[in-house]
Amino acid sequence: MSIQDTHTASRIGASALLAASLCIGALRAQDQGAPKPADAQQAPAVSQQGESQSAETTRATLERWVEARKQSSKARSDWRVEKESLQERVDIVRRQIATLKERIAETEKSIGAADQQKTQLQADGAKIKVTTDRLEAGVAALEEQVRALLPRLPDPIQQKVAPLSQQFRAPVEGVAQKKLSVGARFGNVLGVLNLVQKWNNEVSVTSEVRTLPDGTTAEVACIYFGLGQGFYVSAKGDAAGVGLGTPEGWKWTPRNDAAKAIQAAIDVYQSKAMASFVGLPFEIQ
Repeated sequence: MSIQDTHTASRIGASALLAASLCIGALRAQDQGAPKPADAQQAPAVSQQGESQSAETTRATLERWVEARKQSSKARSDWRVEKESLQERVDIVRRQIATLKERIAETEKSIGAADQQKTQLQADGAKIKVTTDRLEAGVAALEEQVRALLPRLPDPIQQKVAPLSQQFRAPVEGVAQKKLSVGARFGNVLGVLNLVQKWNNEVSVTSEVRTLPDGTTAEVACIYFGLGQGFYVSAKGDAAGVGLGTPEGWKWTPRNDAAKAIQAAIDVYQSKAMASFVGLPFEIQ
């Protein structure tokens, strides 16, 4: 039923209710104010009693009908109010559902983007791992090569590179040592090679304590020509030797006959003597 039909029915019902009320009032007035006939014999007593019962029945029926119409009208009015309230609630729920659907769609979109990003990160991680594994293998090979070079270095340069070379990965598995990144390990290898290269490009003079062929120890002056060869001479000039790098370490050979020449070369290097040609017992391998 439409709203217009409802209003029309309400108007008709109100008119009927008003007519019924007027009828009931008229019946009550008739019962209370109707004149009594002076002559009781003009109307039979049975007929008056029947009419009275009929009026009472009609009045009771109309009262019930009026009460029913009132209740029906009130129920329709209450229903209209309740319907409006329910409609508002339905509209609110529908808006909430629409909002939730939008949020769900946005969430699903975000989840899809996150899944794509996760997949990309996993792929990048796999590539990085492959590259890292290659770099680790490369730096491990470099460490081994430089470690094999260390015995060929003179003692002074070995001492200089020791803080870096001691951080090389141990060749034996299970040996406890500090975990370094690939970059740090490359840095240590390059640091050792830079120091060795610098030493190899220079002439160096050092003071060392060396065991002489007779078993005694003495402080000697050593001169190194890069990594190629080294010479030492004692302070008294009575002991001298020539050193060469080997895979097992530096090998020193006594050459007491070259003591004066070695001391002369050291004096020239330290500017204690005029520059001059000095013959030293070099060995070519």
